[in-house]
Amino acid sequence: AGESDASNGLDGNGAGGPAGRLRRRQHRVDPGRGSGGIAGFGGFSGKGGAAGWSGLGECLLDAKCIEHSDCCNCTSLPQSGISPAPACTDNTCVTTACENADHKGPACVLQHCSMQIDCDTSKVTCDVAQQPCQAGKVHSVHGVCWGPCVEASQCDHVDSCDKCDPAFYVCVAQTALGVFGYHCEKIPPACAANKTCGCMKDYFCGSTEVCEDVASGQIVCACAGCT
Repeated sequence: AGESDASNGLDGNGAGGPAGRLRRRQHRVDPGRGSGGIAGFGGFSGKGGAAGWSGLGECLLDAKCIEHSDCCNCTSLPQSGISPAPACTDNTCVTTACENADHKGPACVLQHCSMQIDCDTSKVTCDVAQQPCQAGKVHSVHGVCWGPCVEASQCDHVDSCDKCDPAFYVCVAQTALGVFGYHCEKIPPACAANKTCGCMKDYFCGSTEVCEDVASGQIVCACAGCT
């Protein structure tokens, strides 16, 4: 749900600011993930780019992201090839993971390629048992039923930072023009020991955005001056 910054402003970690709202929106989610892994983090070497972004991520434009779908994975990868495709040992499926998940298609989100998959499981109303997901993956949605388990970084958004397994992801909340969304993003290797704005801002936030720390591995990219 969207929430305007017009009355509260960007007042740091206080209750009214983006970081304060992030804390208030946290809630527990049911566990149900087994063992497994996900593909690694890809990134540019060096800064510079377009649209006010620093260029430390893996993309700057939607056109630089492509779809990768197989029996195991529905993911978006940069055309440059800097990020590896996740492994899949199953080639017996009739339909691929992307065909079985609702998504908007490949796009560059927070400087990283995403399939913008619907992971809002509150939409599920079918009478089908929920299957456990591997570590680093979450349930997607297909119509009113369960889709395949997907990398959390490929979701259009998640409902809280609890969905971002800290072994694989940092949680980046973005607020712009009243829109507030949570995103699970793969941990930049250079920031593995420093999951704060001091290290991660240039990987995820725009150069004109304010970066605020909520906790280790949780940051807010806030639109400075937006109302």
